[in-house]
Amino acid sequence: MKKISPASVADLCPQVFGVEFERERLDVLVNELASILGEITKLRELDLTNIPPVVVFDPEATYKES
Repeated sequence: MKKISPASVADLCPQVFGVEFERERLDVLVNELASILGEITKLRELDLTNIPPVVVFDPEATYKES
């Protein structure tokens, strides 16, 4: 997994959130983001091909007669 740097987060925050953070807050944010991205990586590696979805959304269900 690619390492997140405070500088990259500092560059990204104004673009995404419209705010700039102090260095101390960036250090905390980077640690939290690294943890979250690690968990997302684990989820993406799961093989769910044989597991059906819990909910199947049918956009036409509203318009069907019962």
